[in-house]
Amino acid sequence: MTSHHLIREARRRAGLTQSELAVRAKTTQSAIARWETGRSQPSLEKLMQLVDCCGLELSYGLSARADDEWELLAGRRTLSPEVRLEQLVAGVTYWREVGEPGPRAGPLDERAPAPFDPRSLLATLVRHEVAFIVIGAGAAVLHGSPLLTRNLDITPARDPHTLEQLGRALYDLDARPTGAQGAPGAQGASDDADPLRVESLPAHG
Repeated sequence: MTSHHLIREARRRAGLTQSELAVRAKTTQSAIARWETGRSQPSLEKLMQLVDCCGLELSYGLSARADDEWELLAGRRTLSPEVRLEQLVAGVTYWREVGEPGPRAGPLDERAPAPFDPRSLLATLVRHEVAFIVIGAGAAVLHGSPLLTRNLDITPARDPHTLEQLGRALYDLDARPTGAQGAPGAQGASDDADPLRVESLPAHG
């Protein structure tokens, strides 16, 4: 987990906005935003201070390097993002067929699950000219991670035109956006710019 993930996770566990954390850490909201998005890196001392301001403690140490994991990642990095995405879909399909949850991100629905088709989701967003970036486990997979995830987390631009186009794309997909904590909606702009999770609506039988 990198520093920007740690800061965002610590802040959310504490239930703080970026502005509130900035006040506690005696810095600015824009600085918090830069650190959380990875546009700049805080020093180790600053990172520990930010975590402490959230009422948490950052523990770290030295351990032996897991070369087998690095070799697995190195092998996956030779694959194209398209192939990595195909392998993700195949993995999720396998776990659904055998009835095992497997490694995943996000809650499961008790109803019949909708087909997991991230390629269609991405193509629809592009067709509607939605300005967005893929984040979370989906982004990790595209960069070579062997994770399995059943959701596609994106962060769209917050201008009115993009949000309007996003709504049209979701309508075409029969999907819904949820906020970072899984609550439906939350498309409005905020200083935290929380990501949206695009979920296909489960089929009703």
